[in-house]
Amino acid sequence: MAVETQRDRLAMLTLGDWGVRAKYQNKGKRFDIIGIFDNDYTAVNVAENSEFASSTPLFYIESNSLPCAPVIGDKLIIHDEIYTVRNFRPDGTGITVLQLEVTLNLDPLITGNIELENGYNILLENNMYLLQE
Repeated sequence: MAVETQRDRLAMLTLGDWGVRAKYQNKGKRFDIIGIFDNDYTAVNVAENSEFASSTPLFYIESNSLPCAPVIGDKLIIHDEIYTVRNFRPDGTGITVLQLEVTLNLDPLITGNIELENGYNILLENNMYLLQE
């Protein structure tokens, strides 16, 4: 006997509980959807006694309410933040989990790219260091 029914699981996706509104973008078309957004802190160990903060944003949605088949690279807009779909999987209970990645919207007018002597690049925005590659 199941502990919860599909109806119980879907009830959690409503706006009254944990559900949030989002916009799903596929091939330039946007669709309004509702699901559970989970962006918990994750500690990533990089060396002994050393870790840094990270997160793996996830969006849980009723599989039948997806407006189209998800595609890696689709966009999801939640609370004015843009995320890119990096993976997706149905969980076998009627829910699909979208694994997301924050999309950086860098303004090319204020973003600079500095190439160092060692061949590395530093990306700057508003004179602030963003990343080194």
